[in-house]
Amino acid sequence: MMKRWWWAVLAAAGLLGSSGPVHAQLIRTYTGETVGDGFGFRVVNAGDLDGDAVEDLIVSAFLHTGPLGSDQGKLYLYAGADGSLIDTIDGPEASSWFGTGLSASRDINFDGVHDIFVGAPLGNHVYLYDGATRTLLASAPGEGGGVGFDVEMIGDLDGDAIPDGLVSAPNYGTTGNNGRIYAPSTATALPIYTITGAGGGPPSYGESLGTDMAPIGDVDGDGVEDFVAGAAAYSLPLPSDGYEGRAYIYSGVDGTQITFFQGSDSYTYLGSAVAGLGDLQGDGYA
Repeated sequence: MMKRWWWAVLAAAGLLGSSGPVHAQLIRTYTGETVGDGFGFRVVNAGDLDGDAVEDLIVSAFLHTGPLGSDQGKLYLYAGADGSLIDTIDGPEASSWFGTGLSASRDINFDGVHDIFVGAPLGNHVYLYDGATRTLLASAPGEGGGVGFDVEMIGDLDGDAIPDGLVSAPNYGTTGNNGRIYAPSTATALPIYTITGAGGGPPSYGESLGTDMAPIGDVDGDGVEDFVAGAAAYSLPLPSDGYEGRAYIYSGVDGTQITFFQGSDSYTYLGSAVAGLGDLQGDGYA
């Protein structure tokens, strides 16, 4: 399975069977307001925010200094058609790293516009904004551990016909930086389930589950969307130097582990970034 998965990734990236260099045309560039504001830490497709039938994008600057103070964070909403600035959203408080986690892939309130899910791990909060009006719909505090470092919108996990969320806290720990993933219901803000990563001894003292996450469609064929989560600090026991990293596939129904992929060498940090690629081999599964 590991070999097949890597082959699929390489093929999708155009690294296998390529007859020559791939040339991309630069359409436009975006620049942050100030040096060192973390502009571009997250960039997401937000669907059509301005009603022109062209998909738009959101860029975060989680270290932005705003009117409330340093590390307030800020989001920039850009028109996909011409690159113009549609709107901005400032973090609700200073020293929050607002925008470290960012997702805008689902319409939570069914108004036809994708809504905006934001994590602020230094402020220990997550926020949900109306994509059409940019008003705050809901917010919730976390248990610490970097909660909101990554946030994702995912399909309906609890059977209420409303898309739900994923929130990571990769520094959460009982025996080191285990990491934890929460699957909150968007209707109640209560967790449908939680997943806690492995802790332990040297060399890494915890795998930091939730370094990155992504919905990947229905992998196990039960009709509920599943997801992948990285644990970039996962380490084999000594005498390994550690940090091979892992990427886990979880069932969206209850968070049980379906399978995992592991880095082959020390300091590989597999799982630092993860993504779903869809059905590459035509078998009807993601």
